[in-house]
Amino acid sequence: MNLKRNKSSCVILSVLAFSFLCVLATIAILSGAGVFEYINTPRLVSGFSFATQPDAGYQLSEIQQGYIDENGYPASFSILFYQQEDINGGIQDIRYETWYYLDNDIQVTFFNGMVSQTEASPLEGGTTAWEYRPEMFDAYMSRAQVAQSAHIQEWLIVPVEKALVQDAEVYYADGLTFGFQNDELVFVEVFTGEQGD
Repeated sequence: MNLKRNKSSCVILSVLAFSFLCVLATIAILSGAGVFEYINTPRLVSGFSFATQPDAGYQLSEIQQGYIDENGYPASFSILFYQQEDINGGIQDIRYETWYYLDNDIQVTFFNGMVSQTEASPLEGGTTAWEYRPEMFDAYMSRAQVAQSAHIQEWLIVPVEKALVQDAEVYYADGLTFGFQNDELVFVEVFTGEQGD
């Protein structure tokens, strides 16, 4: 009799343990789905503050400074940071940027500070009210350094599909778009438009 009672107790305990594990697994899956959903949802962030960061920025080349001296700062610009293999088999950091002078109808492309191409600008419009400058941004800056350098108080975070780029997010602030991969700045774009538009 005791043997039957022990067997039924074991069966009941096994069923209860299995049920408990199923409940825990369901909670974990639902919680994971919620976290996943949150992480992959665009969200506005404002009122953030970072500890003071080391000054970060870029030293313009003499050629770039010459363009600024002659034409002023570009109304719009984009910068892409990446690495490529050099002729000796080493890794070279690349700063590929395009400046748009809308009043002069000029588009200048720089490759590590040297002019690689000058042509008519495809963009139209006047100068912008934004005060962003190309030298505010340097390769692999942190979010805190970007916020400090560009004086940003608010941004919209838009996660990038993992199928496109792993560990990447795009940020939108007033007149500014910038992208991070593995928590490092890899892309900046300042676009035209008056403040308040």
